[in-house]
Amino acid sequence: MFDPEVGSFGISAQLSGAETDCALVDLMAELHSCEAMLVERKLAVVAEFFTRRSAEHMDGGTWTSSAHELAESEVGAVLTMGRAAAGKLIGLGFALKTRLHRTRAAMARGELDFYRVSLIESATANVSDELIDEVERLLLEQVLAPPV
Repeated sequence: MFDPEVGSFGISAQLSGAETDCALVDLMAELHSCEAMLVERKLAVVAEFFTRRSAEHMDGGTWTSSAHELAESEVGAVLTMGRAAAGKLIGLGFALKTRLHRTRAAMARGELDFYRVSLIESATANVSDELIDEVERLLLEQVLAPPV
């Protein structure tokens, strides 16, 4: 399922204390990137779980809030967090699945972490479906631009 190797160290490798500062900085950056990739996968799974739960709880062709509440409860129980926190993960995962495709791809490559993805989702929450692709593209050009 998941390859636990991270560069030359591996995620479970112990530091020897002989690593150079540069090697430690490189490892921090590599681990941060790997963490982002894992979080993207988790958000994708959360969004898929929510999609399935919502489909199961369609009542007479209309969605009910109890589907969202049930999904929040289940996700919260699995991830040992409250319903509100689970709801935020569901919302972010669903936004990545349905609206923020470029952002999701950048996170999957380890280029964006959870914090920056959350900021992007929040900043684009009120952007219309007709404009989201262009707004996201322009936003990511700035966010992912190399430092000057």
